[in-house]
This record gives sequence, structure tokens and C-alpha cells, in this order.
Amino acid sequence: MPFPNDLEKAVATAYARADVVFLGDATAMRKTFLGDLQQREVTFSVRNRWKGSIPDTTLVRTNIGEIACGYNFKKGKSYLVFAYWDQQRQHLTTSFCDLNRTEAKAKGAIGVLDRLRSKGLPK
Repeated sequence: MPFPNDLEKAVATAYARADVVFLGDATAMRKTFLGDLQQREVTFSVRNRWKGSIPDTTLVRTNIGEIACGYNFKKGKSYLVFAYWDQQRQHLTTSFCDLNRTEAKAKGAIGVLDRLRSKGLPK
């Protein structure tokens, strides 16, 4: 996580790059493949949206393992998620390098997102 004085800039940059930004509960997981690459498909129950139009239950894919830049989501935990739409494969994806955090570790980032939303930034 960036230093507190860099937090607003980091969140604004991640927000601008992402297609979808939301807070959700990881309710289910399953392994899937993209060619030879193992991925984890995580089902989220969405509780709050800052950017993007997504249903209340949303699937996001990430590679398995940090060496493959995968984010290690855990079933039963809540996460702030910055995801991208994979046009070719028609699913949302995210990685370890994005600003994903458990809700407990994302309080500052959530505050920044709420301030950005109050300024009328695009959804």
C-alpha cells in the first residue's frame, strides 16, 4: 500500500485505469484455465460500486500464484476490487499489481473513492 500522502494519487490512478471498482464479499471460487495458465474465478456479492455497471453477483478472474501476478482472494472475506474487462474473453480480470485489498486494509482507499465520487468523477 502506498504511503498515506500518496494514497489519493494511487487510488485516483487505479480508478482511472480500471473498468470496474467495487467492494464485495468473495462467496465462491473455482479453478479455471486460460490456455495453460491456471486461473481462479471468484464470485463476489457486490456491496458497493464506484465505477462500472456490474450485477449484484459478479465473477472476476485472476491468475493463480503471485509469480503469475495473481491476487490471493480468500472465500468469506470482503475486498475492494479494481478490475478490467477482457473484451476478447468476455470476463472481468484483476491481478496482484492492482490496488485490490481486503476491506479491513482498504479503509483509506475507500475514503478516497467516496471523495472522488462526491466530486462527480465518471462511473
